[in-house]
Amino acid sequence: LTAAAILPLVAFWFFLSKASMPQVSNGYVALAAGLAVLRQMYTPNFFGFTYVQTILLLQFSINQLARPKNEKDFGYFLYPAIVALPLTFVGWMESTMCSTMVRDFLYGHLAYDAYIPVAMMTWYATVHHRQQRAAATGSKMKKL
Repeated sequence: LTAAAILPLVAFWFFLSKASMPQVSNGYVALAAGLAVLRQMYTPNFFGFTYVQTILLLQFSINQLARPKNEKDFGYFLYPAIVALPLTFVGWMESTMCSTMVRDFLYGHLAYDAYIPVAMMTWYATVHHRQQRAAATGSKMKKL
């Protein structure tokens, strides 16, 4: 592979990794991006979507686990249940059944892309409602 072929791939992984791990230093993000590029060179193109989703969710999960304890509250607990875990299943459905059920009944990648904002809005509305209710009653949201 030439530098002209690798540089866009490194840039893609660096910025995607930084988006999934915003509080991690650029040096560690560059290391994660380099490892993702290296591993991707040995991954068949057929598994490209699944590979990107797996690395993205792995990096995001590491970032969430490394958050300070004082940030781990109800919203932290609820995010994987409403957004991350179901998104993983939607991605697996798309990557394993795209040519049959997903393409015909869920319009292929549309189901995956549509689930992300719907799940995020559901998560945000649930956390916001709970915070408003806690503020109205004068109680605090419990830390986990």
